[in-house]
Amino acid sequence: NNPEPHRNNTKNEDLNSTQIEIIKLAYKSEITARDVMQRFNITREHASRLLSSLARQGYLKRVNNSKPYKYVIEEKGKAYLSE
Repeated sequence: NNPEPHRNNTKNEDLNSTQIEIIKLAYKSEITARDVMQRFNITREHASRLLSSLARQGYLKRVNNSKPYKYVIEEKGKAYLSE
């Protein structure tokens, strides 16, 4: 019975190294799934899921409704990086 590492029911979610790097990228400038895909050599779908997940958790915010979606860092993301 393995607990899942990325549960959202704790106050401080456990982020993996890729998620942390994505937050750091968003700290510098707005990012898209394509940016994440190229930086980490993953599929666009995987990149989109990672960004959506970080936005749902409050670390990032999606800033436009046209595609490609762009994401910026939120206060929660800044606070996470300053810990």
